Amino acid sequence: MNYLEYSEVMKAVKLPMQRWNNLTIRFGGTFYAVVEGNIPLEVANIIYEKYPDNPYGIRVNGGCDDLNPNEFYPTYYHIDSKEGLVIFVTEMKDYLARKAGLAETEVQRFDELMASVNSGILKKVNPTISAYEWMQTDERNSEVFSQTVSEGVKTPFGEALREAIDNFDKTVNPFINSDIKLDEIENYLQRVRISAYTYDSEDEERKNCCQMRITDLESGNQVDYYRRPSGFLYQLNYTLGEEQYLTALHYYSDDKNDRGEVVAINYWGANISQKIDVRYNLTEGVIGTQFGPKIPVTPDQEKFVYDELLKATDIASLVALNNMKKKVVPKQLLPVTDNK
Repeated sequence: MNYLEYSEVMKAVKLPMQRWNNLTIRFGGTFYAVVEGNIPLEVANIIYEKYPDNPYGIRVNGGCDDLNPNEFYPTYYHIDSKEGLVIFVTEMKDYLARKAGLAETEVQRFDELMASVNSGILKKVNPTISAYEWMQTDERNSEVFSQTVSEGVKTPFGEALREAIDNFDKTVNPFINSDIKLDEIENYLQRVRISAYTYDSEDEERKNCCQMRITDLESGNQVDYYRRPSGFLYQLNYTLGEEQYLTALHYYSDDKNDRGEVVAINYWGANISQKIDVRYNLTEGVIGTQFGPKIPVTPDQEKFVYDELLKATDIASLVALNNMKKKVVPKQLLPVTDNK
């Protein structure tokens, strides 16, 4: 959990920052929220029993994920996720309602509250900004990036490669995909988890930089979207099988050793049948491995990158795009009636 996520949770659950009902709830300064004070053992046990294996990182006394509250009376929590913080607050609110003989209504609002939290986060992050829009305001790199794009589409193959790159980006980040309609946020949050934050560059020349991660809840596979102070990144991290992984990237870097627009494909892991580490710098027209030497790219190598990018896009669609787009239900055909 980052500070943006923490603050949006506190806004959604309508709690004041810091003090609430003899508890202190604050951001821990790194990746978790801190809850300190008189935490009822009943609440701690409910959370422990409801969420085996502690998927939301609600850590008793800041300890390990599986620490039983009955073994150590809980005097504080470290909570690693925004979902975990909503769970704690709603369980605490319903506990207080029970004690007062009132109706318990908060736990059942979890989905509604998470939709509100994520809507607030996405509004601040604004993930609808494409790589092209972001690079237009990059004073150092906009000209080089624009030239890379314009030069690349001068051939039929170059146009096809650019279309493949754009489709990869729109699959990693469905919010820039104008070809689809997204489902209601309450619906797709049943299938994916979204984590995001914004920041300004150290010199404050670039504002509203961001990182957004979308995780498929069923498989744990992830896609990432970054707006960097200089450049951008679209990334797929996918588990193909036991100790078999695929990482695919499209990014722009202004690092002196890797400056330009790059498409990278990496198949790796102890059980992968064929390890592949390819980085194609479109700006420089060179190809090689991540840390190895780069050589001028050949047409066959370009075609290889193109084909692998198409495969990676199909795989990436399983993580975010297919989970988030609105499902089109075909209209049932009306029965034919005999009007005689």
